[in-house]
Order: sequence, then C-alpha cells, then structure tokens
Amino acid sequence: MYKKLLIFLFIGLIPYIHINHLYANPKKGKKKKSKETELKYQLDEPSFNALINHFEVTNHNTLENLYFDTENFLLRKNGINVRIRTIDNQISIFTVKVKPKKKKGKQFEKEIRVNLNKKSFLHAKEEYECQFKSNTYVTQVLADISLLFKINQDNCTQTEESTSHPAIVLSAILEDLTAEYAEKKPGFDRSMITYRGKNQTIRYAIKIELGGANVNLELDRTTYLNRRYIGFKCDLELKKSDKAVVKREMETILTSLSIPIIPSKAGKTKTTFMLLRNKPEDLKNLFDSRSIFLLEH
Repeated sequence: MYKKLLIFLFIGLIPYIHINHLYANPKKGKKKKSKETELKYQLDEPSFNALINHFEVTNHNTLENLYFDTENFLLRKNGINVRIRTIDNQISIFTVKVKPKKKKGKQFEKEIRVNLNKKSFLHAKEEYECQFKSNTYVTQVLADISLLFKINQDNCTQTEESTSHPAIVLSAILEDLTAEYAEKKPGFDRSMITYRGKNQTIRYAIKIELGGANVNLELDRTTYLNRRYIGFKCDLELKKSDKAVVKREMETILTSLSIPIIPSKAGKTKTTFMLLRNKPEDLKNLFDSRSIFLLEH
C-alpha cells in the first residue's frame, strides 16, 4: 500500500519537477538562438590584398547594404541593427541584429539577450533573417518606409539558420522601445524610423581551418557615400568556444605577413554615416588612420 502511495506521489510530482526545472534553467527546452559570433580586424588596402593572396581567395560577391534607424540613431544606441542587403543584384535579405541591454521584466530580452565585451575583438549579436520573395519589395520600402513594418512570412521567407522571423523580433523591440521612451522627450514610435544610408561591400569569402576549427573568413572592401570613403576589414565567423584558438592562429598569420593587429569597432557602419554627415574630422577616432581613405573631394 505504501509503495503504491509513493509511486502515485512521485508520478504526481513529475510535471511539477519538469516545469520547475525549465523555469530555473530557461535555456533548457528552448530552441538554439540565432547567434552570430565574429572576430573582426581592421585592415588597410595592402593588408587586405596580402590576405587575399595568402588565402588564395578568388570568389567574391557585391553586397549593397541599406540601413534604417531614427534621425538620432536611437536603434543603434540601443544595440539594434536593421538592414536590407542585396547580393549581386539577385537576392535580398532582411536582417535584424540585436545586442539588447539587460533589463528585468522585458520578455523579448529574455528571448534574445546576448553578452558582449565592447572592447574585445569578438563581436556577438543575435541575428534574425528572411529572404524577400521579390527584390521589388526593397524598392517599395525605400519609397514607403511603412512597408518595413509590413514585412512578414508571406513576402519574406525566414532563413533556415534563423530561429525567429526578423519581423516578429523587430515588432517586439519597437514595442519595448515605445514603452521605455514614453516618459522621455521626444519619445519614440516606429514612424520615426527612416532610411539612414547605404554602403557597398565587395566581399571575398572562403572556408578555412584554423587550429582545428572550421571558420568562414570574409575580407570586406566597403565604400561609403558614393565611393567618397573606403574601409577594409577581416571577419571570421566562428563558434564562441573556438574564439581563443582561432584568435591565436589568425594573429600568428597577421604577424607573419607584417599586418598590424587592430580590432574593428562595433557599430562602425552607422557611426560612420553619422560622422560623415556631421563631424567628418572625428573619423580618425572611429577608424585607424590607415584603414579609411578619401577617394574624391
């Protein structure tokens, strides 16, 4: 009788134990996040060319990147990046990247929170993407920004690597920001978001092995403001667990090629747009003086 009673009590406790375990360990039982982890290095043009030759990279793509934010870059200040990228005039991708500040009680931040050491070579953000079914939608968005908030699964298919549709993530972010800035002036609502600028990147990419880890190496040559400025960088997409060994191996290669080891700063693209328009003399604080060049006056 006592054995039956104990079995009954144990069975009754199983749902409670399971639910309590999930609550105490929120990562358990949830889908893996769409995390992008990269090592980023600034380069100048000779260093850029030296790495292309060293890794014998021949394939490249042309990326046109359109960025959206408020006039005072409120999204960027809150760790949010909203971008539409067209690859070789064939494929268009809508991307929302998130590096939210830690706050209690914000549901969306529990889902997409990520830690990032801003002073590190390592950059990590949650990344959510979808591919537009028609590139004409991109042109329509530029003509009518309100269409940015009408992106959904019907017109933009969530990519396999993304664990949530970027439109859903963006909607949650904007709702949170609206509430956060409700008591501030000028406040915030989604109508404040507009097209803020674009750049064009020639990207050389190759899969390589460094220290036993498989990583994607990307070498970018990016032009800003109709080719007036140009910058170079090297990105290595990797698992965060491989960070130490990949960093060590990559910096051994950089040293052997006499390439200075300079970290690429986070949030550089939108900061560049802001400085180019308002304080171009401050660009030296954003880029190493060797890595950005004025092409035409």
